[in-house]
Amino acid sequence: MEPIFFLAFSMFGFVLQLGSLVTEKELKLRQAMTMMGVFDTAYWLSWLTWEGLLTFVSSLFLVLFGMMFQFDFFLKNSFFVVFLLFLFFQFNMISLAFVLSSFISKSSSATTVGFLVFLIGFITQIVSATGFPYSNAYPASRRAIWSLFPPNTFSAGLKLLLDATSTPASSGISWSERAVCEGGMSTCVLS
Repeated sequence: MEPIFFLAFSMFGFVLQLGSLVTEKELKLRQAMTMMGVFDTAYWLSWLTWEGLLTFVSSLFLVLFGMMFQFDFFLKNSFFVVFLLFLFFQFNMISLAFVLSSFISKSSSATTVGFLVFLIGFITQIVSATGFPYSNAYPASRRAIWSLFPPNTFSAGLKLLLDATSTPASSGISWSERAVCEGGMSTCVLS
């Protein structure tokens, strides 16, 4: 249940951002700003700064509320490990929104594409929960290709953190021992 909620929480900003980017494109606001002297780098840097700030705050609040409500996932795992997982995933989704916005011309289509990406991420999250392709049974090339879609690596990270807190005796993953595998597992670290 938690991985679905975490994916939905993290993807919500992506769908809104994609819609906003394409709406600006559709209304030709960027061209108007360019005519007034705004450089493309300043335009994209302002988007990245604003979305990065929102991502930072939402990731921080998610982890703090999880700790406040005493969820083992947040209490047993290191604050920074969990926070960085959510932060980096959402930054990856910002980049994906930037890329997808250049291919979409209608804001109504952007919302549809955003929810389609969420749906595909949900399906691949279920597939990744079975261990595909993050186990030794699959070649590294398949892992590399599968990891190009950000929800796949996010779900693999969530699975590692959830497995580390699956029993009451589990201590979770600490920052200092984030590269140490439990029980001799060799696939607990994602590069």
